[in-house]
Amino acid sequence: MKENRNARGKLRNFSRSQGCFTLIELLIVIAIISILAAMLLPALQKVREKVKGTACMNQQKQIMLAQQLYASDYGDYMLGARGNYYRNALDTFPVALAALKYLSKWDFAICPAMPRKDTNSSTRSLHTMGVMECFTTSWNGNQIPYYKERISETGDYAVFVKDAGNARFYAIRKMRAPGKLGLLGDTIQGSSENESKGYGAYYFYPATAGYPYMYLFAVHNLRVQRAFADGHVQSDSPEELMSREEILARKSGTFILQQ
Repeated sequence: MKENRNARGKLRNFSRSQGCFTLIELLIVIAIISILAAMLLPALQKVREKVKGTACMNQQKQIMLAQQLYASDYGDYMLGARGNYYRNALDTFPVALAALKYLSKWDFAICPAMPRKDTNSSTRSLHTMGVMECFTTSWNGNQIPYYKERISETGDYAVFVKDAGNARFYAIRKMRAPGKLGLLGDTIQGSSENESKGYGAYYFYPATAGYPYMYLFAVHNLRVQRAFADGHVQSDSPEELMSREEILARKSGTFILQQ
């Protein structure tokens, strides 16, 4: 009998030495793993968002390079938001740049941090990054106050061509400070009545007086990324944009998530 007890004791010790765990030990290990995961997930999310921000910056640089290449072929003009740029139909600037082979594809202008579910071929190309709009929505070529007030500093570079579908262009030769002109950025549509609320917008207004629907959007860790006429890309907080350039940017919005 004593020998049997000794044998069972040795067996238990042998089992423990081979890496077996009790239920309590397993629960402790699971709890530790859960705590570590909870600590690491926010850091991983930040890394993921930083990767998206870097990808967006690279895309914006490529788009501005495409704009500069287009300008070198077409009289020093960059494309504005929309117009009859290469055929007898309205096209947004990325669609035109892709059709003319300056971009590989138009949806290169979609920020990777702004997924969307729109599959309507007639509207989805409107939901991209946006360029700065310098004219009013009345389609008569009237410049917005924000633009007119800064002509002495930045130059009168915005061009409106009514006969080309109210097309807008940026004349590089008329820019006084290309390095200060943030022409392309992450955007969001903010109208509560618009079915496109939460989508990106192919243009934005720098100030909202009378034009409250198209905004720059601080989608990358509450920072706005913009590409400038000279080709560089810059990241600013909404507060920095307002204090330095009097530009309004949204910090939050309703995302249209991809399904």
